Amino acid sequence: MDENQYQLLATEVKASLDILSVKMDDIKEKQEEVASIVNRVEKSLYEPDQGLYARVRDLEQWKKSQSRMMVMVGSATLSMVVYFIKTAIEYIAGV
Repeated sequence: MDENQYQLLATEVKASLDILSVKMDDIKEKQEEVASIVNRVEKSLYEPDQGLYARVRDLEQWKKSQSRMMVMVGSATLSMVVYFIKTAIEYIAGV
């Protein structure tokens, strides 16, 4: 091979390395974007006050307290119905 062919080959290799460098920079930028998105998703899932798990925990606590409240309301309603029936029977029997 003569000097011109070596120079041409060196130029082609340099151009290929430049293209490779640009593509690696693009990959690095995309990787940083993905890392940023993953960090935001992780924050939205695991943040102690506003994350998804915190919201689910709050909903479970609300459901538990609502269940207790419904039991109390149901018991009070049943007690009132029983009292009114008892009062009505006593009134009918007394008349």
